[in-house]
Amino acid sequence: MSATAGINLLVCLCDRRGQFEKGDLIDRRCRWIFPIARFVCVLTAFLVLFFCY
Repeated sequence: MSATAGINLLVCLCDRRGQFEKGDLIDRRCRWIFPIARFVCVLTAFLVLFFCY
């Protein structure tokens, strides 16, 4: 969740510099990257706990 704040700051910085396309690209990519990363982390934690205990 803290990565979301960092990404928002990065997009805001791009917008202030007039790089709207770059900010939009970051937003579009993060729409997919964050949910996939969260799913992978949860799945990894589940598998580690399942096979270790």
